[in-house]
Amino acid sequence: MAKKTKITKTGNISEWYSYIIQQADMADYSPVGGCIVMLPYATKIWESIQGYHNINLKKRGVENANYPLLIPQSLLEKEQEHIDGFSAEVAWVTEGGSEKLSEKLAIRPTSETIMYHFFAKFIQSHADMPLKHNQWCSIIRWEQTLTKPFIRGKEFWWTETHTCHSTKKEAEGEVSDGLKDYVNMCENLLAIPVIPGRKPQHDKFPGADYTTAIEAMMPDGKSLQLGTSHLLGQHFSKMFNIEFQDKNEKKEFAYQTSYGFSTRLLGGLVLVHGDDDGLVLPPKVAPLPVAIIPMWKTETKDKIITKAKKIKELLEKQNIDVVLDLAEDKSPGYKFSRWEQKGVPLRIEIGENELNDNTVCCVRRNWKTRLNNNPDLNKKEIIATADIQKQIPKILEEIQKELLCDAKKELDKRYSVAKTRKDFDKVIKEANGYCEAGWCGDEKCDEQIKEETAARIVLIPDKPKEKHAKCIVCGKPAKESVLFSRKY
Repeated sequence: MAKKTKITKTGNISEWYSYIIQQADMADYSPVGGCIVMLPYATKIWESIQGYHNINLKKRGVENANYPLLIPQSLLEKEQEHIDGFSAEVAWVTEGGSEKLSEKLAIRPTSETIMYHFFAKFIQSHADMPLKHNQWCSIIRWEQTLTKPFIRGKEFWWTETHTCHSTKKEAEGEVSDGLKDYVNMCENLLAIPVIPGRKPQHDKFPGADYTTAIEAMMPDGKSLQLGTSHLLGQHFSKMFNIEFQDKNEKKEFAYQTSYGFSTRLLGGLVLVHGDDDGLVLPPKVAPLPVAIIPMWKTETKDKIITKAKKIKELLEKQNIDVVLDLAEDKSPGYKFSRWEQKGVPLRIEIGENELNDNTVCCVRRNWKTRLNNNPDLNKKEIIATADIQKQIPKILEEIQKELLCDAKKELDKRYSVAKTRKDFDKVIKEANGYCEAGWCGDEKCDEQIKEETAARIVLIPDKPKEKHAKCIVCGKPAKESVLFSRKY
């Protein structure tokens, strides 16, 4: 019988991705194409993200709320540019039980229209603002393209924050603060480096004055958008009559913002950090930062298990979640592999040597990358049992920093600057990631690049490497330095 070929990240990243998320018990496929079950392991990661973000929202005065799932057709179509941007993705409810509805109901593709219907009731005076509501929910967008769990689907979970302000300056500050929170979360919690910037006007959110976003580079050379923050201005407030009386008793329309991110973050987490053996999770977001694997013979079993339980207690006192694998029908090798598949950042092995020496043996999940970067290091670290409470948190912190550092190195490798079309085509042809170049501001040049290379403008970065003189497409004077890339 032929030996089964191992699925690898570099061999077929799409096949690898689908395999990894199932092996790690993150997701399973629904009977409805494009929908998934987000299993408990992935849900715990999502809950960590929620907890982290809720703290940031609270600091900025944002309150969580829940708005209706169903949106009347007349309400959704009240703002034409908005509905035009989503018309192909809207799923409609036309019957309730055996009764045909007098008006179709949209299953929310986003919540601007339903929330702003209520905002008009809540706001009468400048004293009622800023009004800042966030909701955690799932939405439906009837994607016609190829779907991929967490990355793109008909249903996904997200956070959407909507705010109203009495001045444009204050609203612009909210847009900026929202995006800064996302940068902080991606880098400090998920160890994913991102590039913040602005979308070209032809790629902005439907109905927005402008859209800002964060983009992350994936290992296949494609860009993945991980969050957006939009200045809506007075566009929606005029449509939905969100009007207030200012300090001079003059009627004015509110200035609005919206910003959000989705479970696409989980897809990015898998793609950026995972390897051929499974997930690699940053300790701050890992459901189980530590796995303890005791290895015993009959005569030492009780003592080794007693020691393992004691170490588990010590770590849990420091609020570190630990799994103690006492399964008797599985070999240590199987257990090592299983917890590696699930991305547990640190494995603690306890055998006879550790029992006799009053130590534990620690193996980091990212040890392969770590050793490649520094061949003088050892795979295993021996720690005195007495130092457990001091050393394990330190190791977990180091792992967190190492993952971000490694991801930043990969991003740097995949960021090129092109001054000529020849240089540009070489980068894009090799699917090597981002290519910074000049752009004249004409959408036609973006469309031309898309037709010729399948790449397009993904972002106008806040901090480009260079100020480009000419458009990489038409040669006219450049108005912007932009990032081109293929994207998800």
